[in-house]
Amino acid sequence: MVNLKDLEDALVKCVRPQTYPLAVKLCTSSHEVPDDAKRPKRDFGKRMPVCQVFSMARRLGYVMALCLEDQQCALGNLILGFLPPKKAFLDGSFHWSVLRSKEANARYSQAIRMLEYKKYMSILVAPIHRAAFKPDFVLMYGSPAQIEKMVQARLFNTGGLLMFRACLGGTCAAMVTDTVQSDECQVVLLGNGPLRIAHDQDHEIAFTIPANKFELLVQGLQDTQDTIYAYPVRVHLDYEYKSKYERLHTFLTEEDDEYKCLQETKGS
Repeated sequence: MVNLKDLEDALVKCVRPQTYPLAVKLCTSSHEVPDDAKRPKRDFGKRMPVCQVFSMARRLGYVMALCLEDQQCALGNLILGFLPPKKAFLDGSFHWSVLRSKEANARYSQAIRMLEYKKYMSILVAPIHRAAFKPDFVLMYGSPAQIEKMVQARLFNTGGLLMFRACLGGTCAAMVTDTVQSDECQVVLLGNGPLRIAHDQDHEIAFTIPANKFELLVQGLQDTQDTIYAYPVRVHLDYEYKSKYERLHTFLTEEDDEYKCLQETKGS
């Protein structure tokens, strides 16, 4: 069974993220928050949105905790279950966004996934190497090539597809709620809030790993390093398709018995 150190080592070796991967825990009690965790209102004298808390943790290496009194973003409070969604928010009557119609506002509001109201009282975030707690998931940021490597690692030993959602805003919903509710890795496009307020970069994408996928990701990262899915990407400027791709091309262009029978039927 892998631990956080194993995951961190695999990420550093195989993906090389430029900022700290983060351990994230949703806390149901204040006793789960360590005393040395920085709180926006207490330690910085102001409230912050959750995207800014993520940014401070991954760039500055802080252990951060955020609850209702610390959170500046109303949408973030709804998403984390710190505040309840009201009927006028969900049906578009309360015009809270820049969208022009009630119907568009309603569809926007209803598309945002939220945690159960009052189930959690705070969110705890720390760089993996500073996390003295068991996280619900790990959050990392990277370039498109680095995040593609994460997708390849997730699917290498299982096949299939990795599905994710894209929305107008509420990036933390994709990071937190979608990860927790689906219990699956998420590819997250960064919205206006993280780009404008948290100084996320326009070349970055985020990726989440729920706790029960740690072992699968570590194995996938290790296994893919000896394949065409290695990172950094191994470029071939004089490359010609051969081996398995050549065999696949031959297979796909061969007229097998089923194809020949179909052609003969059409001709008769």
